[in-house]
Amino acid sequence: MGAELLQASLLAPAAAASAVLALEARHASRRETLWARMGRAPLAQATKHLADVARAFAEPLVGGSASEMAQSYADSGWRVDAAARAAMAIAQQEQLEKPIYAVLEALYRRWLERLAQGFQAMVRRDGYPHWQLPEVPPGVVLLFVDGLRFD
Repeated sequence: MGAELLQASLLAPAAAASAVLALEARHASRRETLWARMGRAPLAQATKHLADVARAFAEPLVGGSASEMAQSYADSGWRVDAAARAAMAIAQQEQLEKPIYAVLEALYRRWLERLAQGFQAMVRRDGYPHWQLPEVPPGVVLLFVDGLRFD
């Protein structure tokens, strides 16, 4: 399956996403085998996560404004990041690194770029979403964290 993932990563992005989804459909049942329960089917596990990335890649961006786009990410977009990180965790085994990262480079990186560029275009057009510091009662500390994680 590693060779098939490598081949998929060489295709045009939309075709790569379709190829990863086809691999997931063909190999999903391997995750229910004794081998998988023994931890001996890591690519079958990784393909589930890569398929989640492929599905997101195939979908158009959601939201007509920066606020709507941010809400979409908070509602469901974070799952793509979680799927990519889950695949990366499996890729820690040396022989799995190349096929998994090749697919992530082909799909996840492009999804991130499209998301970032879409958000930047909306901010250029409309400005940043309005945000106001919440009322903080005396004795309460407000902590600002500069990051975007919803997992």
